[in-house]
Amino acid sequence: MLLSKIVRTLDATLHAEPINDVALNGLQVGGDWEVARVGVAVDARMATFRAAATARCGLLVVHHGLFWGGAFPWTGAEYERVSFLTEHRLGLYGSHLPLDVHPRLGNNAQLLLGLGIEPRARFGDYRGVAVGWWGDLESPEPRETLLDRIRTSLGSPVDLLAFGPAEVRRVAVLSGGGGAPDVLSAVRAGADLMLTGEASHQLHALAEDWGVNLAFGGHYATEAFGVQALARLLEEDLGLETVFLPCPTGL
Repeated sequence: MLLSKIVRTLDATLHAEPINDVALNGLQVGGDWEVARVGVAVDARMATFRAAATARCGLLVVHHGLFWGGAFPWTGAEYERVSFLTEHRLGLYGSHLPLDVHPRLGNNAQLLLGLGIEPRARFGDYRGVAVGWWGDLESPEPRETLLDRIRTSLGSPVDLLAFGPAEVRRVAVLSGGGGAPDVLSAVRAGADLMLTGEASHQLHALAEDWGVNLAFGGHYATEAFGVQALARLLEEDLGLETVFLPCPTGL
């Protein structure tokens, strides 16, 4: 299948909503060649590029792409990255915030759905975009029981600041790294527990003073769900073969 057809499907699925993102979203590197297999990964890095080339992928779809902010020189490691992609005829497609906010395929929605929670509404504020999603359990659940299910879903350790109710009903999820405004937004949405990726020192006092359970599952682990949901979409809608290329950082 031509790469351009795959890109049209991805663009139509992910970029219907205008989003002010620091990242360049969409096709970042590539021509219009035939693609038989698509690789998906969290990060654009040499390790995932090599894995995609070994798997004979013609396109790699990632959450964290190569291009952020303004222009910069293609030298050193950046030159080697782009050179590798072009030499191996490997396209690169990135979707940052659009793959966080999507109501079904996004990282946050997928995390909730994996816990049996239907995403209900968005919360938080990143560059004017409400990125996170929250939803309700069918019935209140002991905090530790839910935490065990989160650990199983992520397949990684989860740290908890247990300052909220011992029984949880409303769960808010913001993959990657949530800051103080996001926690306050989750609290105002009535969340009993918020799951995010990275911890920061200031969030300890905030969680304690606002009386919310704050769980940290790691930046990488909380953002591996969206690209895998995209892979299933490409398989079902376009009949493409896909492969997930894990490269966990432990962070």
